[in-house]
Amino acid sequence: GQRVFCLFDDGMVSMRYAWNLAHGDGLVWNPGERVEGYTNLGHTLVMAVFILLLGKFHAVAAIQVLGVVTVAVSAVLGLRIAERLSHDNGIEVTPFWQGVYLAASLAYYPLAYWSLMGMETGTLAALIAGAALVSLRGPEERVSWLLVGLSAAAFLVRPDALVPVGVIFLFRLVAMPRNARALRLLLTEVGAIGR
Repeated sequence: GQRVFCLFDDGMVSMRYAWNLAHGDGLVWNPGERVEGYTNLGHTLVMAVFILLLGKFHAVAAIQVLGVVTVAVSAVLGLRIAERLSHDNGIEVTPFWQGVYLAASLAYYPLAYWSLMGMETGTLAALIAGAALVSLRGPEERVSWLLVGLSAAAFLVRPDALVPVGVIFLFRLVAMPRNARALRLLLTEVGAIGR
């Protein structure tokens, strides 16, 4: 026998598109048909890379490992956000509360389950948390290409990431200095995401 890994239905749908792309048939459900049915282009492209590198059986396991990694990264980034907000308000986050936060984040069932079942949930959570953390650094003297990259990647992974990314940029608009230069930088960042 051979060990077989499986993903949730939608994860396997993306894997099917990735399989056809990796084998030169394009980003299609069946070769020859030009039907698109995925909502997670970035995640599907990552799957295609895993298929090319590892083959179809091990690519599924690699997607599950990626889910574990992205959930862990999103938990650590969330902790950094909590520490930053606490520090800004004069509150110290003790190691005990850091542990509680990490344990609660890692035990959050929907995030862990869907990420392990091949969905882009963990990847999206990590990208959004990263963008939020970068946005908390305060007013920039130049365009934050890291913020632009994380936001664009989140949108590529899932188009409805536009909502949390929009909230992050709304926060930047409210928190930024009231001058033309700061507004120009913000508009450049927003415009760069749309390119």
